[in-house]
Amino acid sequence: MTAEGVTTLWLMFHRPLGISWWWAWAGGVCVAVWLVSTVALSVPRHRRMLQAPEDRLGRSLVLTNWPRTVAWSAHAVVAMAMMLHMR
Repeated sequence: MTAEGVTTLWLMFHRPLGISWWWAWAGGVCVAVWLVSTVALSVPRHRRMLQAPEDRLGRSLVLTNWPRTVAWSAHAVVAMAMMLHMR
């Protein structure tokens, strides 16, 4: 996650030739979504599961993976699109 976040930030400000600014910033939005989702949704549920595991909380924790999964998948599409547009 750290490497992807750092490289995304770098690409937002140092784009290769042929890469539009909005591709890089779309990647940044994807990273922001998975980061905020992780910090705001998943981490608190993990902490609660450590203190008092329960089925309902476990199901809730699994559901918090969906925004992260969608954001990581979208970021992969953005990365592939950027590679195809590089000169």
